[in-house]
Amino acid sequence: MQPPVQRFLHTPDTRQRKIGIRHFDGKELYQCLGSEFLSWGKRFVWQIQFAERTSGFAWTEEVKVNILGHHFTGMAERYYNQQIEG
Repeated sequence: MQPPVQRFLHTPDTRQRKIGIRHFDGKELYQCLGSEFLSWGKRFVWQIQFAERTSGFAWTEEVKVNILGHHFTGMAERYYNQQIEG
């Protein structure tokens, strides 16, 4: 029986925090079809996972939430800030 694999938590540097995803503003691209947040969110999670693997270590949830906040603009950014502050 092998020991469990340990994942070490580190803080990624500025270069490692850059992920290839567009910012999300919450606006509906096509009226009444939704803001596409779910598909954007899935791409965001995939990009974070990819960045973690390439950096060689696991990122804390605090770092991930911080990066998420930097990818919101407009209405989405205002809502995010309300949730963080409240």
